[in-house]
Amino acid sequence: ALQHAADELKADPTVVFEAVRKEGLVLQFAAADLKADPTIVVEAVKTHGCALQYAADDLKADPAIVLEAIKAPWVSGGWSALQYGADNVRADPTIVLQAVDRVGCALQYAA
Repeated sequence: ALQHAADELKADPTVVFEAVRKEGLVLQFAAADLKADPTIVVEAVKTHGCALQYAADDLKADPAIVLEAIKAPWVSGGWSALQYGADNVRADPTIVLQAVDRVGCALQYAA
């Protein structure tokens, strides 16, 4: 697991990409620069929407990335991913509608 990996592996884009492809929440253990890598973050949020909470702040403000998180399977937190988006995204009616369309209670995370 990435959690117990050496720092060099946590900073290796290929290793981290493969790890988040299997379990998005391991993004939390990746090196900071990889948490700012859109390719890695999108892959993480596709498998677990709540992995968005570990992404760099500028990616939390990216509507396309937040939408990918919202589209994640319901059981993997897609419905609640909106709460980790930046204020600009949580105030975007299009994004909020997408989240609410999946699960109505996602409205509680709108800004």
